[in-house]
Amino acid sequence: MYTRKELADKVGVSVQKIKEYEEKGYLASVCNFITGNHYYSDYKPILLSFLSRLEKRGMSQEKILDVLNGEKSTEIELLEKENYIQNINFSIISGDYQDYVKWNGKREENSVEAHEIKTNHAKYYIILDEDRFYGNFLVYCYENTFFENSLLVCNDILFKTVIDYLKAEGYSYITYYEYKKEEKTIQYLKDKYSAEVIDDNVLFGNILFVKLKIIL
Repeated sequence: MYTRKELADKVGVSVQKIKEYEEKGYLASVCNFITGNHYYSDYKPILLSFLSRLEKRGMSQEKILDVLNGEKSTEIELLEKENYIQNINFSIISGDYQDYVKWNGKREENSVEAHEIKTNHAKYYIILDEDRFYGNFLVYCYENTFFENSLLVCNDILFKTVIDYLKAEGYSYITYYEYKKEEKTIQYLKDKYSAEVIDDNVLFGNILFVKLKIIL
């Protein structure tokens, strides 16, 4: 969960803009009735970036509400909608531990991911859309490993941008772990990128993954 200020800092918009989006019915928050603080769920940075780009491209309030109404506000569904928006201009830059904490919040500075970046066991990358923060991802140095990342695989333009960037950086392949239940995503990777299934029964905790290899 993010506070209003944390959400504004993460996406790079003003607190007033977030209040405006709430008044228009674009965003919803949970309010602590004792402190009056507003809190936003973890996918809200994706939604906020999405809304900002819709406004920037001149979409009316009525049309934005049409896009949002009747749909579950999940990360995947929002990004699927974004596939229909033209002139998306993604770029990628490499980051470090300080960048990871900056974009993911202080509460993540002692996380497993942060530790892996800090000890050079994983490389951190920042995704930009028109020079604004859009998202981020890690590539673990062991077998150039990705773990499931719906931010990437549900957006064809973005995933190709990532693949092209990593190829230019000298990667010859990536290993991708996807939830076993996500059969459509696994098939997408096989069809689009000739992903080879290395192991279809990998257990992390109590969750089953499929391990795929994509040659770049």
